[in-house]
Formats: sequence, structure tokens, C-alpha cells
Amino acid sequence: MPAAARAIARRHAEGALIEGLAPEKLQALDKLLEVDAAIGQTRFHWLRSAPEAPAASNLVGLTERIAFLRTLGIDPGLRARVASGRWDQMVREGNATPAWLANDFNASRRHALSVAQVIKLREKLTDDAVTMFIKLIGRLFSQAHSRKKRRHMDHRTDTSKALRLFLDTISALQSANDRGQDALEVVDQKVGWHRLLRMKPELAAMVRKMRHPRWSWPPSSIVASSNTRRRSWRLLRSVQRAATTPCSQPLRCSKGFIRRDGVHCPSVFRPAISVQPIGN
Repeated sequence: MPAAARAIARRHAEGALIEGLAPEKLQALDKLLEVDAAIGQTRFHWLRSAPEAPAASNLVGLTERIAFLRTLGIDPGLRARVASGRWDQMVREGNATPAWLANDFNASRRHALSVAQVIKLREKLTDDAVTMFIKLIGRLFSQAHSRKKRRHMDHRTDTSKALRLFLDTISALQSANDRGQDALEVVDQKVGWHRLLRMKPELAAMVRKMRHPRWSWPPSSIVASSNTRRRSWRLLRSVQRAATTPCSQPLRCSKGFIRRDGVHCPSVFRPAISVQPIGN
């Protein structure tokens, strides 16, 4: 009896999850279990084998997978039809079931597990894409900071040279003032007027650099990284679109940047901060 009751509850949950789905959507779910000649593997295997290392090309791979999941048209809100415990069980079962075994399930069970996997993968890949994007931006800032430190080290010799010349000039002027001598003659004797004139262009260049700090937005290293910027443009544009969309849970909605319709915000998530729209 308990086993029969569990089987009835499972079938009821599976039926509720896929109720109302169009036949073409169900066919698209079945195709996820078939080997796609374009990629040489099943789409489910392709979705689960997303790259994890932070790189511009891997970020593009994540966005392509998210875009593919969006084309299936599965509403993330469907999970609300199933109790949380039953939902977790369906997700675990889908994770452990290979494509060849899922084909042996009856249509209702196979479609329900596919829907659960699509929704779960969509959430996971979205979070992974946002995390990777943050790591890439952090790496760019770290590289910019390292370049700035190297520039300071390279200019340290010139700065020391200018400061020594300035110290010699002050010492000469002080000596001339104490002895009542002509200041220009003493400076010319002890420092050399030609040295001061030769140093003038270098000092002018140093002053211009100080007036135009390199840490204006965007940093020069990010602007120079045209390849990363170009590949990440779709992600940035989607983040901006999500950030300008009102939501009661803005941090989660910003993570749902790629979910054009019906961002799923679980009730257990309680963000402590608010993400303001980009551009404000």
C-alpha cells in the first residue's frame, strides 16, 4: 500500500507539472535525449557539460546554453505546481538518469523529468554565468592595478631624479640667501641652469599625468580588452535590461538576466542588498 500510494502521488505530480504543455514543446523535450548531429552529443549532455573556468569564450558558451534553454519555452513557474519535496526528488532522479534510460520511461514521467531538468539547468547556468562575469571583471581590475604598480616602478627613477634636482636647487637658494649672494648665480654654479631647463619637459609630462588619472571609468585595461568586451556584450546588455525591470527581489532578478519571461524568485531567497538600475 505505501508503495502504491507513492506511485500514485508521483504520477499525480508528473501530470500536474506537464499539464497544459503544447505537443510541440513535448516533442522538443524528447529531442533533448537524442544525439544532435550538430554537436555530436545529446543536448542534455551538452547543457550539463558547461565550462566552469572564468574565460571570455566560456562565458559565451554559458550564454549560448541559456539562450537555447529559453527557446524551449518552459516557464520556470511550473515548479510551483509540485511540492518542494517532490520537486527535489524529481531533480535528483533527473540528474542520475542517463539519456538512454530516460527513453525507456513512460511519456509522462520522461516529460516531467525533462521539464524539471530544464528549469534547474536554466537557474544553475544563469548563476554560473553571473559568477563567471564577476570573476572576469575582477580579473580585469586586478590586471589594471598590476599595470599601474608597474608603471609606478618604471617611473620611480625619473621621480627620484627630479626630486634630487629640486633638493639641490632649494639647497642652493638657501645658501645664496644665507650668504647674501645672487641666487641665480649660485644655482647656476651648484646645480646648473642647463640641467633645470633639460628637466623642464620631463616635469611637465609628470604634471600632465597627475592631472589625468588613469583610474577613470572605464579603466584603460578594460577598454583595451576589446575581445572580452565584445564577447561579454550580450551578457552586459541582458544584465542592464534585468536591472531596469522592477522586482520585489532585485538581486535575484539581476541574476535572472537571461530569463526574458517569468523570472523565478524562490521564497527562501531574501537578499540583503538592492541592485540599482545600471546607468543611475
